[in-house]
Amino acid sequence: ESGAMMGVFDAPARVMCMAQSGNDNLALLGLEGGNIVGYDTRAAPHMPALTITKAHPTRVKGLVVPVDDAEAGCATGGPAGGPAMLVSASSEGIVRLWDLRTAGRGGAAAQAQAMGVTTARDDPVAEVKGGGRFTCMATMSSALPSSIAEAVLTERATRDPAEMAARRKQDKARKLEKAREKAATRQVQVQVPTPKQKQQSGDAKKESKSQ
Repeated sequence: ESGAMMGVFDAPARVMCMAQSGNDNLALLGLEGGNIVGYDTRAAPHMPALTITKAHPTRVKGLVVPVDDAEAGCATGGPAGGPAMLVSASSEGIVRLWDLRTAGRGGAAAQAQAMGVTTARDDPVAEVKGGGRFTCMATMSSALPSSIAEAVLTERATRDPAEMAARRKQDKARKLEKAREKAATRQVQVQVPTPKQKQQSGDAKKESKSQ
């Protein structure tokens, strides 16, 4: 609570993003090389609690711990008593879901790479290609907090169906009127010259030629 620095993690590569949730004992770091490492904030800063090797082909740009219940928080059971699930996104536009109870446990893929198996990597639970370059990411719980849910239900129960229908009708009429006004301002009005104006224009042209 004093704001003092409690420790420094020795990340093996440039840190691109970070996530922390649950009991906050596990700090998850997304690295430039595509790996994800997690550090137990109570342990030595140079010993990762988990390593997800080659989580992405390029730099990891976003890490989020998914939460199903806003009041209960995230599901725990991962390393250091931290979250069980993790969502990651990268520069190549791929989002992946990881089960931290199995992926990266003990850095099995990292150990295999150290033994010369360069293709070793951890496998995600699921992945989705977004088709664009991710620079950040955020999630929200699938269920509203009970206090907010009760307020929404109470508001819906007190609404008068006839009054709501009248409001929708008024809103529709206002939108239609605005659309008409906008179309009227864009309309180009072409003025058709009168016979007298045509004669005056012709006389002016003849006078110009005679000069």
